[in-house]
Amino acid sequence: MGRPISERLRRASYWYADQLPHWGVGLVISAVVSCSLIYFVGVSPVSATWSGLFVSLYIGWIRELVQNWGDAPSPGSVEDTTLDMIFWGLGAFTGVAPVVWF
Repeated sequence: MGRPISERLRRASYWYADQLPHWGVGLVISAVVSCSLIYFVGVSPVSATWSGLFVSLYIGWIRELVQNWGDAPSPGSVEDTTLDMIFWGLGAFTGVAPVVWF
């Protein structure tokens, strides 16, 4: 990226093109995992919720690790990774919301 995080935060494209997809992918992964465990495996909703959250956050962490592997630190890179994982986590927590209805 190369720009300080304060510059990136001011652009709408940063939120729509970078953070919204992180939120969406975190949501989809946790929802698919938790709902699949409930419907097809018969796991309890509590276990399915924790499993969906764990799997989604773990995949997000692996994705960030692979994306940033070998990159030289640049201004705002740590903050960007932190925001990526925050939005991924928010999506993961939103994705397990359907479990409430089980």
